[in-house]
Amino acid sequence: MAVASEFEITRRETELSVYDTGKGKRYFCNQCGSPIYSVSDGYPQIVGVPLGAIDTGDVPKPELRVWLQSAMNWETICDDLPQHATHP
Repeated sequence: MAVASEFEITRRETELSVYDTGKGKRYFCNQCGSPIYSVSDGYPQIVGVPLGAIDTGDVPKPELRVWLQSAMNWETICDDLPQHATHP
């Protein structure tokens, strides 16, 4: 996740397609269909970014864990980051 006011796409080689879920928008690459980012209507100040969309530079270090209610039952968390069952 990223703060919307700080989020910027620095390289774009194709246009993005937008899918309105009724609860927010998801943006995809027009050429390959890869998810690029999403914005929830309920939390417009937050941008969801799949790690696979980051292909240059360093991936930011996690600051918290979210949606743990959907975690696999075999998942083991071995850090002291703040944890949230859903969106904080």
